[in-house]
Amino acid sequence: MRELDIIIDQDWFQLWKHSYYPPTRTDVRSITSLYSPHLIDGVEKFSNGTFTTAVTFGAFTNKNKKNCLILFSVFPPLSLNPNQVITNAKNLCCNYLNNSSLLIEGVSPSYMVVPSDEIRNPLISEIRKNKAEVMVQQFKYLDFGKTLDNLLKRALNRIAENRIYLMSDPFDHNKLRNQDNGFMKTVLNYPEERSRGIVWCLTQAILFLEHRGYFQDRAEEKKINNRLMPYYGIDNV
Repeated sequence: MRELDIIIDQDWFQLWKHSYYPPTRTDVRSITSLYSPHLIDGVEKFSNGTFTTAVTFGAFTNKNKKNCLILFSVFPPLSLNPNQVITNAKNLCCNYLNNSSLLIEGVSPSYMVVPSDEIRNPLISEIRKNKAEVMVQQFKYLDFGKTLDNLLKRALNRIAENRIYLMSDPFDHNKLRNQDNGFMKTVLNYPEERSRGIVWCLTQAILFLEHRGYFQDRAEEKKINNRLMPYYGIDNV
């Protein structure tokens, strides 16, 4: 049964009022969080809808020395078959780092995180084969609350700490960019079915990084591997 008392507050999200993204960290440059019912076995399968979706966040440290995330991209909820999930997962691992016109070092995203339970899912193996050198990590949701409602409860504290930034409109920095406005509206409509895949991606990214100590605000460990084409997006202004 879904818990209708879980509220996501719009004021918990920060507005990034620049026409460029903040510099990403070198250890966790960005994270793509992917949800698809085809990646889940058992009672949770399709309980969050039939749609596959993904969210990509940039990882950065803000002026208050807090490790934060900023929305880079949203892969809209689509009804996909397993082969299409693999194809789109591969595409999500290309050129997702920064909107700079310069080449940037490091793989992008640093991680692609996909839900997984204890049953071996061949789809995850196929995604790893097509990962474009990105580290594909299994998120064992059974260890983090099992259901989306429970996962979200665990992630709400980090969201409430104003660690998630959304991009402003390049022509009006007091408003959200169209993509980010759509993301916000979808998240605020939780627990409506259309919102559940996106909220899963948000909470999965937070809990994955939480488990690795990211939100303990440690200084970054500089890890630069290879050259990367820039993230596609608006140009620096």
